[in-house]
Amino acid sequence: MNKYEDYKKAYERIELVYHSSFGSDNADLDKIKELIEKEKPMKPLKHKPKKVGYKYKEYSCPSCKNILLYEEQRKCDNCGQKIDL
Repeated sequence: MNKYEDYKKAYERIELVYHSSFGSDNADLDKIKELIEKEKPMKPLKHKPKKVGYKYKEYSCPSCKNILLYEEQRKCDNCGQKIDL
């Protein structure tokens, strides 16, 4: 079991307790779920090379579409999404 699966199981347990205690208002739970989903590595998007500074970059974040600045970048600098290389 990886870290993402551990977080997801913990979230499910928290969600059950939260709903039994506070009802259906789940704005806080949505934020937690969004953070957990960013821990799941996603493949970067490949596109036509764009010039960034003096180099050309051809990969971007699958969540926010931010251009990834390093070829071996493991996490998006903009939104925190884990990148699967």
